Amino acid sequence: MRNLSFMYTKQQYIDGTKTQTTRKSKNLSIGERFTGVEKCQGIPKGGHVVRLGPAIVEKIEPFFLSYFSYTPENCAAEGFPGMTSEEFVRNVIIKQCKIKLGQLVYRITFRKIPE
Repeated sequence: MRNLSFMYTKQQYIDGTKTQTTRKSKNLSIGERFTGVEKCQGIPKGGHVVRLGPAIVEKIEPFFLSYFSYTPENCAAEGFPGMTSEEFVRNVIIKQCKIKLGQLVYRITFRKIPE
């Protein structure tokens, strides 16, 4: 199973309130299973991957990123309830994920599954 990092939304992933993630590439397929992990890169020597649990992809939606790409429901599903679309795009997608406005991205909807 492929690993997907949820470094900024670890607790939301664990408690099941995060059900969407925005990614630069479509390297998953509908029905594919993956393991959520704390982080995949930058693990110090002697460190290990912290597994958060398995999930399955339910939907993949390609779109071009804009300040109006997210509803309040999307922001909550991404793990950031209470943020506006503009706040979410500016503070999370652009700053943390290094994605640019107008770039093609993929909204991946998933659900956690038992181990």
